Amino acid sequence: MPISQSDKMVEQFIKDITRWIPPVVYFDEVSDKTLQYELNEYHLSTGPNSIADALIELFSNMLENIDSETQGNIWLSGSFGAGKSMLAKYLGLCFDSNQMAPSSNQHISEVFFRLSESVSDNNQFKELQDLWNKLRSAIGNSKSILFDIGAVSTGAKKLSEASSSNGLHVHETLLQEVQRNLEFGTHLSMIRNLFGSRDDNQMGQNVVRFGQYL
Repeated sequence: MPISQSDKMVEQFIKDITRWIPPVVYFDEVSDKTLQYELNEYHLSTGPNSIADALIELFSNMLENIDSETQGNIWLSGSFGAGKSMLAKYLGLCFDSNQMAPSSNQHISEVFFRLSESVSDNNQFKELQDLWNKLRSAIGNSKSILFDIGAVSTGAKKLSEASSSNGLHVHETLLQEVQRNLEFGTHLSMIRNLFGSRDDNQMGQNVVRFGQYL
């Protein structure tokens, strides 16, 4: 924060602190205008117990288990407004091989992981960059499917209640979004016929088979 002789607190900040900021981050909003705005507002923190520190640990673990049939889930926790949704959204976009940065011919990761470039901890920044490049190379071509599972599953349940259905289980919701993004269709009966079970354990096994097939 720059220091000036002004008596007004609002004039002590680089950006206008009275500007409108969207209250939530939407995973399905990926227009150039939205991405540019969100990237301009986000700061990828460095130092001990920072976002960069957590990503270094995450990417290291993923590289160590790159040949495993399954990868662990990522659990993000933090206080309201800490940036959990923003981080989740842009991590997902970075893992999509075809997601370009807004109004650019660069991959979005080349922009996102440089949001901490101006900080003093250059060694940590370089380590993060090197790990990400190794991980991206090891993964190869990949596609990300981003959505708010609460909104999607609730919407599906409301629609299906009208037809005397019990709605979608979590696994069915995931599969519906995979189908929708791959343009396979999203009809509820198609999902259940394809995977043939409402039992969570059996459905989970079928999801794994589906993933291996893709």
